[in-house]
Amino acid sequence: MNGVIGGGHRGPRVAGDRGDRAQRKDPALHKAAAVTVYLAHRRDEIDSGPDTLLHLAARAEFDGEPPRTLAEWLQAAGIEY
Repeated sequence: MNGVIGGGHRGPRVAGDRGDRAQRKDPALHKAAAVTVYLAHRRDEIDSGPDTLLHLAARAEFDGEPPRTLAEWLQAAGIEY
């Protein structure tokens, strides 16, 4: 699911405004939303491993520049973006 975020930028949405706040507070939730959106568009990647999916979703959904809290989460998990 996509929604318009301030300034016309389109990005992943989870349950409206509450979902946006939850994503900012919980990087794992933010990443789950990004992977979900990624797989909705790239079903051919469904059999990829978890680390590969996290890497591909971060690159696709955030142009390789995820939000700080999410970047920290990915680094702690040893996943390059």
